[in-house]
Amino acid sequence: MESFYSLPEIESEADALHFFKEAIEYRNNYKSEDGRIARFVFDSTHKITTGFELSPDIDWIRAEFIALEGPGMPIDNEVDPDEYVDKLWARLDMMIDEAIEKRGGSC
Repeated sequence: MESFYSLPEIESEADALHFFKEAIEYRNNYKSEDGRIARFVFDSTHKITTGFELSPDIDWIRAEFIALEGPGMPIDNEVDPDEYVDKLWARLDMMIDEAIEKRGGSC
């Protein structure tokens, strides 16, 4: 990956899903950049940038990224905040995998 923060070429939903997976991978290596990664993915996959509208389920995933820009704190004070954020990112990764599977298993 040259530079994650280079504007991706997204010409299809498969490209968007691939970019989402790259974002998850990048975040796993640079957790301190959670908010920046989330905002970049959200902004980079907007229809003005991509030239087309994402289907509702892929747009929902896109919206989940912006929610992770500032995920807040867990309701249960006994949960470690870092663990909580990791679980949110893992949930998003699972949503992406489900969308990929729904489209035939590749992106």
